Amino acid sequence: QPLLPDLALQMIEVGEQAGELDTMLMKVADVFDVEAKRGIDRMLAALVPALTVVMAGMVAVIMLAIMLPLMSLTSNI
Repeated sequence: QPLLPDLALQMIEVGEQAGELDTMLMKVADVFDVEAKRGIDRMLAALVPALTVVMAGMVAVIMLAIMLPLMSLTSNI
């Protein structure tokens, strides 16, 4: 698989032909930066609900660990 996507290679080629390679490389870097930020945002959007469910499960286990012995004590009285 290529190191850079076709769009980036085309942008670099246009920059070379126009004599403005530095400007075009900055634009390519900006495109990659935006794509990376979008990927991170999508990953976080999926991760937050999953972590919420995990935390709710942990709280439920802790509550059961406290409440079950208390209930068994009160039923023996």
